[in-house]
Amino acid sequence: MSDVQIARATQADRATVAAWLERREAPAGLHAQRLTELVAFVQEMALNVRGDALSGWLDAAVDVLGGTNPLDEIAEGRYKQMIDFAFGLSYGVFT
Repeated sequence: MSDVQIARATQADRATVAAWLERREAPAGLHAQRLTELVAFVQEMALNVRGDALSGWLDAAVDVLGGTNPLDEIAEGRYKQMIDFAFGLSYGVFT
């Protein structure tokens, strides 16, 4: 994932994300929550979508998500729906 994608999903600015990646700062508050959600979602999706395809898919308008994209869904606090989607792909059960 790019720093731009991380910033988008966590609603943090790129300088903040750079500080996290360089271990100069630790995420806190809502940024930490969104980052944790993003990591969990990406880990689950990586079981089904590989490499660069996953990175591109995160930014794409996804039909089954009503034309929205996963990064914006996580940024807007809809992690539960996104992880349910990922689990549905992994385990063949949509809840």
